[in-house]
Amino acid sequence: MGLFFGEQNGSVMKRLLTGVFVVAWLPIVWLLLSSTIGVLLTRFIEPSWLAHGMLFLFSCMGVFWLLQLLNLLKTKVFGENSLF
Repeated sequence: MGLFFGEQNGSVMKRLLTGVFVVAWLPIVWLLLSSTIGVLLTRFIEPSWLAHGMLFLFSCMGVFWLLQLLNLLKTKVFGENSLF
């Protein structure tokens, strides 16, 4: 019996790894997008909260795209089941 009820072959660790990846990379992607397209967004969109909200959404999409890329690379290199 596993430590958690319903634990299936490290599924808790996979979820934990996904959470750590998102927490670690979200600020990095947010800063990258803020420095590149943030200036354009603030010039064309009047309320700054809306520009920051759009940057946050773009950052979340970028992090999930990185998760998909990491999963694709993992399956191509190791040829096993998906990581996430």
